[in-house]
Amino acid sequence: MKKLTLIFIALVLIMLTAGCINTNDANNTNTSDNRTNASANSSDNVVNVPVEQEQTNQEEIPQDAEIAPDAIIGKGVIMGRNVTVESGAIIEQGVIISPNVVIKSGTIIEQGVIIGPNVSIGESSRIYQGVVIGPGVIIERNVVVRQGVVINSNAIIGENSIINQGVTVNHGAVIPAGTTISSDTIVD
Repeated sequence: MKKLTLIFIALVLIMLTAGCINTNDANNTNTSDNRTNASANSSDNVVNVPVEQEQTNQEEIPQDAEIAPDAIIGKGVIMGRNVTVESGAIIEQGVIISPNVVIKSGTIIEQGVIIGPNVSIGESSRIYQGVVIGPGVIIERNVVVRQGVVINSNAIIGENSIINQGVTVNHGAVIPAGTTISSDTIVD
């Protein structure tokens, strides 16, 4: 648990110093019924984000983010620059997404996940609560990563794989397609 806390603090500090986190105190007074579209200020770079009541303030989504109109972004999501969220993706509350991340269509990212920079998460994957994904990680399509997993930098998780709770995937590890990794395992 100590390791996860240190990783979280380090990622937040990196994002703060890189200017990826907006620390402005913004009050979002959204009075519309069920859904509204929040769009970026630039007419050249309009970002339509489905925002349900009590969800993310527009100020927390950079203007250069590419968010599909039907993607759902939860309350309190912190997003770095150059993030792409494709059609049908769901990002639950409190997720931290570093710069240059691609989240493919149909993927679900549960609350409290931390995603490092330069990460790609393949279509129809599911990342459970509290997962930490390091920089440069590639997660191919249809991958399930269970609660509390730590995936260190530059690892590759092959398609149709399942990473169970308590697993640590070390730096540069390659997990072949269709692999199931048991809990409490360290993968080199």
